[in-house]
Amino acid sequence: MKDQLLTVIGGGASGLIAAGCAVMQYRQNFSRGNNIKVQILEKMHKPGLKLGITGKGRCNLSNTAPLDDFIEHFRPNPKFLYPAFNNFFSGELIEFLNQQKVKVKVERGGRIFPQSDSALQVARTLIDWNRKLGVDINTGNAVQSVKWEKNNLYPFKIMVKQKKSIYLSSAVIISTGGITYPLTGSSGDGYKWAQQLGHRLINPLPDLVGLYIDPQLNWDFQGSVSLKNVMITLSLEKDIQHREFGEAQLSKNLFEGPVVLKLSRFAVQALQRKQQVYLYLDLKPALSEKQLDRRLIKEFNQQGSKSAVKILKCLIPLKLVDSCLSQTGVPKHLKGGQLTSIHRKKICQWIKYNRFKVKTCQTPDRAIITAGGVHTDDINPKTMMSKIIPGLFFSGEIIDYAADTGGFNLQAAFSTGWLAGKSSIEYLNSI
Repeated sequence: MKDQLLTVIGGGASGLIAAGCAVMQYRQNFSRGNNIKVQILEKMHKPGLKLGITGKGRCNLSNTAPLDDFIEHFRPNPKFLYPAFNNFFSGELIEFLNQQKVKVKVERGGRIFPQSDSALQVARTLIDWNRKLGVDINTGNAVQSVKWEKNNLYPFKIMVKQKKSIYLSSAVIISTGGITYPLTGSSGDGYKWAQQLGHRLINPLPDLVGLYIDPQLNWDFQGSVSLKNVMITLSLEKDIQHREFGEAQLSKNLFEGPVVLKLSRFAVQALQRKQQVYLYLDLKPALSEKQLDRRLIKEFNQQGSKSAVKILKCLIPLKLVDSCLSQTGVPKHLKGGQLTSIHRKKICQWIKYNRFKVKTCQTPDRAIITAGGVHTDDINPKTMMSKIIPGLFFSGEIIDYAADTGGFNLQAAFSTGWLAGKSSIEYLNSI
């Protein structure tokens, strides 16, 4: 009987689920064969720090969308994730959490949350589950390098920075996350190791992130303004590229909110290419320019004795009224009946085509996820094992995939972690 060691580097959502799944797979199917132990190396003082703050502390676990719809929210290679989702999807996640006494609820858009609204509860549950299974969780172990030697019982040599010691391992799962929330441990360490071991890397960039804009002249509101049912169009070098409908948050120099987050992936990539990026805001996307003009005529005629300020309050967010009038040159004291067709045309254009130049994006520590990572062509999607180094597996955000908000990214972390954990035990039992 051979004593083998599986090392999971990174104790986040994906790493915790991978380690626990590995022990379960070993006990259920291979306990009469090789003697396999599982350990987690986590560089922070405790595991699950990022998981404990995800979803603004509420933990958007997954989404109820059926698989074919669910996977459409991913990029750049959604099909890569089919095997992971087929092994462990939202139904299996809910069942697993129920077994751990964590009840869930479904909210708008099919988003799944713990009933407690506590991401910390989910993190503690996964940590406790691992400990009960006998996983050795080693915190304060910052891995410095991962090396591989062929034809060795323990082919992986893992150098730990603090202790200047080396862990020898039979197989390794790298679950170190991306470059977002570095204070929780996700600082991109795994990318360097993957490259040193011969894997291609798609340049990691912040994704689902706010965009800084050039402040508009005569921008007269303080703080930020919530925008609902708006259309925002992303333009690169004057060519319309993408548009999204929904909610956003606007301040004098920053655009945020669900719509902007979806567009940010394209904006960040374009900025990296040194392209000029613009956002066009349509406050009334349900109306064409002609329909909006007719609406303005009606409002100005029916409320001719009221000031332009009071009339516009019924059409656009209150905080934006003064900015609209300042930027269009319409005097605030004018009444509805005094507004000319020229005034009306300027207001109409402002409501439909307000343009903002994007300067840059927020720093990675403010991004929700990372786009880019280890190229999926270098990973077997059926096992999450490297096609280059046998016994090396990847899971979670270190892989080149990214998705929209709504629980999709966390489910992918759980699913790839589960598959990596299961596959790693199958691999160790086969050698």
